[in-house]
Amino acid sequence: MSLSSPVMSLDDDVVLKIFSFLHIPEITSLRQTCRRFYLASRLRIVWTDFCASEILGAGYPFPDVPLESLPVDDLERMVRHAHGLATRWRNDALDPQTIGTVQMGTGTAASVVRFLPGRGGRWLLTISKGIWSIVTLWRIDAPGGLRKACEWSPRRALIDGFALNKDTTSDVAVALSLRFQQDDQQVVQLLALREEGKDVHLEEVLNTPLETTFKPTLLDGNILALSDDLASTIILDWKQGLYATLEQPNEENGLLTHDSGVLVELARQSVLVVRARSVHLFPYPVLRPRDKDPLTYRPHASHSFGWVDGVGVQILRRLGHPWLSILVRPECDDPWTVDARGLDLYTLTPNPAADDDDGAKAPSYLFPPVLVERFHSSRGPLRCTDLVMGRCATAVWVQPPDYSSAGLLFGNDDGRSLQNNVPSLNSHETMMAGAFTGPLGLGPGGGQVPATRLGRMLFQNPLNDWTSLDYDEELGRIAFGSSGGSVKVVQL
Repeated sequence: MSLSSPVMSLDDDVVLKIFSFLHIPEITSLRQTCRRFYLASRLRIVWTDFCASEILGAGYPFPDVPLESLPVDDLERMVRHAHGLATRWRNDALDPQTIGTVQMGTGTAASVVRFLPGRGGRWLLTISKGIWSIVTLWRIDAPGGLRKACEWSPRRALIDGFALNKDTTSDVAVALSLRFQQDDQQVVQLLALREEGKDVHLEEVLNTPLETTFKPTLLDGNILALSDDLASTIILDWKQGLYATLEQPNEENGLLTHDSGVLVELARQSVLVVRARSVHLFPYPVLRPRDKDPLTYRPHASHSFGWVDGVGVQILRRLGHPWLSILVRPECDDPWTVDARGLDLYTLTPNPAADDDDGAKAPSYLFPPVLVERFHSSRGPLRCTDLVMGRCATAVWVQPPDYSSAGLLFGNDDGRSLQNNVPSLNSHETMMAGAFTGPLGLGPGGGQVPATRLGRMLFQNPLNDWTSLDYDEELGRIAFGSSGGSVKVVQL
């Protein structure tokens, strides 16, 4: 464009006003027309405004980072990435692309794969089991895909429980339950991620690990939740040595039954304890040192979904209040039941009465949970029961091979039918994605997109050997591991 063009004489305020009427794809096209628009489109205020109006204002996924802390190039890249990801969700146009694949070794199963929260989305943590357990840290954004950064192993011990730190400002990355086979000792240790230039390592935090059979179910900054397999959960400030106990009541017959702790969520001055067959809401406890008579709390409310194969909890903010959403895959012993292996979404709504007394007497949420949506799934065996839901109500899970598609077998001597326990040749594990009612579950016309809400098949696994799964909604990434030791990360 000529230097004498009227466009070149426009001041920044006029150009920014023009930009305010455009959308992100239009800006990226307009900047190619002339240097004036190109330079103006690189201003921080342009991408800060777009982030506020088209991403955060629309409720789309975006990393929880202060915008002012980002270099302008990173801010633009993240805003454009978030817009593209949201567009693909809304248009049912998810197209997974491989970021990287690694093979950890023969005979080494990838029992856990997890994205580390925060830290620029750079790190993937895996736990593998051979003779001993090994924690490995992988760099996701390395040239050529995944690159091993460091590993840590508890010699002569197996890891049988873990919790990632939700506090992205903390160096402490994960809490691990370690079981030493030689003397049958169990302890909990914390690992910190140390980055010193290009050198990265995992470092033990506790000089004396916590001797306990309880397993980590939450790590949020200095707050560590430890749960047993019956009825007790300890809320511990591991730095100050303060704690309290959350105790659920006995069963009606007065006996305690196996009910292993799955996860703990802190929300609205309350603690939600999710176990294999029960959900309990406790008041947020006052923590005391051991010599000051630590308190024991009973639940405000409780509910049971029956035995579950998988469960995920997410805090969704609606109308200014944090709503709790619980995604459940009910367990079923009968693989031929028509409605087996479905996914149910329940909601716990905030209790208005709790605002009047700070939750001291009234529970913070209304019980029982309300079933609001359901995804149907095929029936069959499932090794990877992980299911992950993000704050924008999108979820990823593994659907089992469909055993029913092979039908029944005949041919025994007396002519009676036999159930065929071998899946058909065309039936494989499937990675599924779905958007529940929310910002990414709405179509262009404001109606629900049936193909997305009912679950979208991303890809299949002919080996049927997936063992672990994680999903980063903000960046649109899925990681999964297999019993054969392979780990893969894809971008939606």
